[in-house]
Amino acid sequence: MTGRFLTCLLAIGATLSCSLVIDRDANQCTADRDCAGFPGTSCDTRAHLCVTSTPGNDAGIVNPGGGSDGSGDGGTSCGEDGGCYACTPTNDIQFGNACTDAKCQPFDNRARLKKLPSDGGLTPLPSDAGVTRDAAPRSAAQGAVECATMTNPVYIVGSSAVKPFLAEIAKVEVNLNPPVTLLYSDQGSCVGVSAILSGTTAAGPFTYWNAAGVEQTCTVANPVTAHIGVSDVFATTCTQLPGGLPTNVGDFLGPVQPMTFVVPNGSTQKSISAEAAYYVYGFGAYSEAEPWVDEARIFQRDALSGTQRMIAAAIGVDATLWRGTRTTGSGDMRTKVGGAMPGEGAIGVLSADVAQESRATLQILAYQHYGQSCGYYPDKELASNDKQNVRDGHYAIWGPLHLFTLMSSNGYPANMQAADVIGFMTGTRPAPAGLDLVALQAQRHVVPQCAMRVSRTEEIGPLTSFAPLQACGCYYEKVANGQTSCTPCQNKTDCPATAPFCNYGYCEMH
Repeated sequence: MTGRFLTCLLAIGATLSCSLVIDRDANQCTADRDCAGFPGTSCDTRAHLCVTSTPGNDAGIVNPGGGSDGSGDGGTSCGEDGGCYACTPTNDIQFGNACTDAKCQPFDNRARLKKLPSDGGLTPLPSDAGVTRDAAPRSAAQGAVECATMTNPVYIVGSSAVKPFLAEIAKVEVNLNPPVTLLYSDQGSCVGVSAILSGTTAAGPFTYWNAAGVEQTCTVANPVTAHIGVSDVFATTCTQLPGGLPTNVGDFLGPVQPMTFVVPNGSTQKSISAEAAYYVYGFGAYSEAEPWVDEARIFQRDALSGTQRMIAAAIGVDATLWRGTRTTGSGDMRTKVGGAMPGEGAIGVLSADVAQESRATLQILAYQHYGQSCGYYPDKELASNDKQNVRDGHYAIWGPLHLFTLMSSNGYPANMQAADVIGFMTGTRPAPAGLDLVALQAQRHVVPQCAMRVSRTEEIGPLTSFAPLQACGCYYEKVANGQTSCTPCQNKTDCPATAPFCNYGYCEMH
């Protein structure tokens, strides 16, 4: 990533009427002529940014509370109720600042970030920022059985996030007649992408599950070609695809997972802004973003990690240029951050499922994205599990799990066993008896597509309202938090006109 985003950069003194920021340099422009390379933009001379403006509005109007001043579909009334955006949101700024009952934790950029320029931009990254890092080599398991001896093997490589779901699906698949064996290797998200797009082979070792659901390991005599590549991020986050995905590659979207910043439980920090994270991971010891100024306690993953890639896209610091101490995986990250001494200056990044399972030693920080007036947790509040802020757009760092596979000329996955796995994961194929994937995803702190209310089509891309064909938000909330305000039902005759569909035992709008 460079510093270029399709997100409006709002610091104090910026505007909600802008809709496009092309670069995050401290002084992007001083006059309209400086924006000539970006059609449809002009220079906001107070913020020194190239922006597009809502027709009829001054790009310099200030309303930091999140409402619009004469813009949007509700006029000035949209900014009522304490300054939050009170109308139906239609862009990222409005989604991020929409009125909500969720708890928020503001991060004061002006008071805490010494490097923040007075014009609201960001100081360019140092020229010696970071170095390109490759993933740590994997060692083969000794004494393991040969994977090729398994019946109907389906090789899956990539992100670690998919493992708990594969474990449940595998227990069903291995008991079929004939049985299907799922063989999985955690190689990192970008390896999952290259496995399908480039045919990169995998040497293993591979994890599989027997009929009793016991996890075991096997090896391959020669590297194998994967049937499914799994990634936490879009393919374009890992590799350049100017023409889009090849026509013979399918990208199927699984559950949505948030990525988080974490600190030790002993830390007093409650939130972090995108600007603060930019300085912490872009400048390291020179961030001047207290208390995160010691690179020995600023922890990162590696450039192939989906967690690091997604957060890099959000904060604008290329994943290969991060500063801080390298960790070998989410388990190592959890150990190092949780055990850092002193804990006050320690920080790391983890997927929400790992972070929430580590509450004994770690605390998730609320995240305040560019343009937001307050920081939000993935959930309504720190102790809940409803992912309300992910589902409605208040929490910015999330993306769907991607399952890549080669497609046949008839438009279906070339490997039918892989098609079954993908269908179960995405909810497009009825789950086998005894497998409740919505409940499993709720318990694993990710969000099934049927529970989302916003969507995006690129990494940290623009948000749009989303209405799933068969919504499961009520059931998801019930499983995740133990309660829901939705009306229970046995069929749609039990449901009111405002929520006329009976899905998963609850009345839904869709």
